[in-house]
Amino acid sequence: MIPDPRERPTLSVPEAGAYVGLGRSASFDAARRGELPTIRFGRRMAVPTARLRQMLGIDAVSDVSDSGTQVEGDGPRLALVTDAGKRGASQADARGDQARPT
Repeated sequence: MIPDPRERPTLSVPEAGAYVGLGRSASFDAARRGELPTIRFGRRMAVPTARLRQMLGIDAVSDVSDSGTQVEGDGPRLALVTDAGKRGASQADARGDQARPT
């Protein structure tokens, strides 16, 4: 089972690929093509657990807080912009903005 993003925010590329039935090389190829969502830390690529769960149709994080009460959705939500998402990006993204309200 794919971990909860609150407990493990990122996975290695091979770990994420294994969840969708890919081997190590195929996982890195899929990441380079933008088929696996990735973020970069220098030369290291990591797969955000929440984005992988979302891609697979699994709830990334429930809308219930730790206390069990419903969380209000009154604040802006941020969308992660990956390298693959920058290909047709707006000028704001081209300046290096990594998150934008949705």
